[in-house]
Amino acid sequence: MTRPLQQPAPRRLNRSPLRPRALALASALCCALSAQAIELKSDDPDTRIRLDFTPKYSTAYRLQDPSAVLTSPAARGDGGVVNENAGDLNFKKGFVSSRFDLLTEFDYSRGNWGLRVSDAAWNDSRFLGNTGTNTAAGVNPAVSSSVGKNNQLLDAFVYLKGSLGERPATLRVGKHSVQYGETLFFGQNGIAGAQGPIDIGKILSVPNWQFKEVLLPVEQVSGTVSLSDQLTLGAYYQWKWRPSLIPGVGSYFSNQNYIGGGPVYFGAPLPPVLNTDNSKNQTPGNSGQFGAQLRWSPEGSAFEYGFYAARYHDKTPAVPVFDLINGNVHNTYAKGIETLGASVTSSIGQLNWALEGSWRHNAPLASDPAVLGGAPFMPSSQCSGDAGNPCYATGNTAHLNLSGIYVLSKSAWWDGGALLGEVAWNRTLSVLNNPSARGFGGLDPNTTRDAAALRMIFEPQYYQVRPGLDLSFPVGLGYNLAGRSSAVVNFAGGGSKVGDLSIGVKGKFQDGWNLSLNLMTYFGSANTLTVPDPLGTRMLSFGQTLRDRSYLAFSASRTF
Repeated sequence: MTRPLQQPAPRRLNRSPLRPRALALASALCCALSAQAIELKSDDPDTRIRLDFTPKYSTAYRLQDPSAVLTSPAARGDGGVVNENAGDLNFKKGFVSSRFDLLTEFDYSRGNWGLRVSDAAWNDSRFLGNTGTNTAAGVNPAVSSSVGKNNQLLDAFVYLKGSLGERPATLRVGKHSVQYGETLFFGQNGIAGAQGPIDIGKILSVPNWQFKEVLLPVEQVSGTVSLSDQLTLGAYYQWKWRPSLIPGVGSYFSNQNYIGGGPVYFGAPLPPVLNTDNSKNQTPGNSGQFGAQLRWSPEGSAFEYGFYAARYHDKTPAVPVFDLINGNVHNTYAKGIETLGASVTSSIGQLNWALEGSWRHNAPLASDPAVLGGAPFMPSSQCSGDAGNPCYATGNTAHLNLSGIYVLSKSAWWDGGALLGEVAWNRTLSVLNNPSARGFGGLDPNTTRDAAALRMIFEPQYYQVRPGLDLSFPVGLGYNLAGRSSAVVNFAGGGSKVGDLSIGVKGKFQDGWNLSLNLMTYFGSANTLTVPDPLGTRMLSFGQTLRDRSYLAFSASRTF
């Protein structure tokens, strides 16, 4: 399903109470939604009923026309580019989004139990009707009218607060989000990557996101119990697998035409055209996803420790599979990944810092597309996401995330605010399956053993600039520092020495209105997602696929 530009407000997460002051401030700065709500009356003093409506309008303006390097086979000398340029060609310089959102939230609580339901609806006139560019090069048409007008059920769960024996405990059942670990931005590089699908469209289209805002709810049961004053145990079991939301083929941020798209065009020795068939996707099934955490705050210590374990199925495709035998393109998802991790967090003055490390077994590695059809391609029998028969490389990997939140004190330069930052690193420790590549489902030859990236948000805040008006000026930066990750597919956007920069202003009125204006730009060497390798197949380019898609975005919202 295509996710157009601006997305709904973040949902509440079942997360440890770590870093409460700093995280609360960071959330207030980066989300900036009014706390107004409709309180419904009840004759029972123990009952609270709240209904929130958050209407929002947003628009975005593309600042330049499509680049020939990213869209033209002639400029590239590469016929394969026609499978990766629909999203770029569908939008010239000008408005690329005109969207209305409505986020509806209902909360009911009575005594020690309650329920929560939330729903997001949207309508983007830029996506209503055909915006495709059906050219001789074979560019796929853009998203259908149903994508520009839709709704999505977010949270739908009941919860219970009580005690287990004499110790406090909580329980949630239904569709909700759970996030373990300490990550601010690089959840896919940490323990949190095991715990749910993500909204990739929101990562690409909303400046200054945090991982907790892009993590999507899933059907599960989760709970916590306090074992002592120093120890808290948490666990969850998911009974539904859901894929991450990837921008639909032909939408503004789409950089490929073969994951959920239409016909895919090839050159010799492959057939000239294969049709995408999502009904053939090799999905992992709904069972086998669970995890636990143990939080330890030693008495008298300034440190808090976390220990984690999980088993999960990947939510984004490991590779597209070009099935020459059955004449289709479909996707395969990795399953049965196991992960262990630990974290530590503490504070130094105004700075709250956290370090998280984890290890993964049987993880999907960055691989070339799989081609089925006998020699010299992969065997003609269907490969699967099973550990013994994957369509991609698998291995053991190591991951580190170091993050910090610095709370800005009042000074001559600002009234308050925050600086959030995180550095992520990963390494492929060993390759378990399909170490050779060259376009046939193995480890991509353009990857490296190690990779690192950073992301940060600096947002000074100014109160009562005018009566009833607070302003803040967020600046966001993301940059892939080193390497081309083999350990995490599409790590930090999938580029090498590339990044993004956003500069904005946000206004919050005391009557509840929130306005924002942001400039988003991308830097680094421009290239499409894949390029030919010496054998005439495809390999990952690690270039900046969004180099020509800088835009200016405006939004206005209010919660009633």
